[in-house]
Amino acid sequence: MMNTYYLDLTSCKEKQDLYKLFEALPAEVHPDNLDALYDMLTSITQETKLIINNYEGYQACYPEYFNVFIELCKDAQNNNNLLDIHFLQ
Repeated sequence: MMNTYYLDLTSCKEKQDLYKLFEALPAEVHPDNLDALYDMLTSITQETKLIINNYEGYQACYPEYFNVFIELCKDAQNNNNLLDIHFLQ
């Protein structure tokens, strides 16, 4: 059975707020930077779907950082076939 997590970025006002959303996922260590987030995502061992939504405000505040985050999610998904990530506005 696939686990589905909705990560709503509406509450993300500071750059670091992004990582708090990932605390909902079961993991031994939760990320506090992009490298740790990648490690966490690629170490997921159960079928997991992440739906990331309401990200426009965060993207507007941190456009370059958000683009790196999107690429990181794509790379993690490519390297972990149990991971399915979707961005919804």
